[in-house]
Amino acid sequence: MVSISVLRSLALFLLIVVLIIDLFTHRATLEHSTEWSLWLQKETPDWIKSVSNFFSTVGVMWLPVFMLVHLAYTKNRPYWLHLFTILVLPFSIGALFKALYYRGRPFVINPKVEGCTCDPGMPSNHTLVAVSTYYIAQKLIQDHF
Repeated sequence: MVSISVLRSLALFLLIVVLIIDLFTHRATLEHSTEWSLWLQKETPDWIKSVSNFFSTVGVMWLPVFMLVHLAYTKNRPYWLHLFTILVLPFSIGALFKALYYRGRPFVINPKVEGCTCDPGMPSNHTLVAVSTYYIAQKLIQDHF
């Protein structure tokens, strides 16, 4: 079995490689990304867009509400604080990455792409928040049901 330190070293190495490649190809990568976004918007059925929008907006909001309700009824404050930290930490990491490594959203590069001006496109918090959200949900279900 591979140790955690080896996996961390590999992840750091891959991150550095991706950043070096991005330094030289970021404009071409961003333009290609906008073309891909445009294709997805044209080819994706409306019902999939609706489900995706639901999970990107409303679906994400249930966990903080659930955690606050859980706090009101739990006697295990350190456990709750641990889960809350896992929820808040990805937002903080994402904000730091956005400040250090800003890339525009696809609709800024290509006006044919639909989008909102909510935040920078790269890096996206969606993956960080999704992983932490599903980890917390799994942990709560495992520990309480």
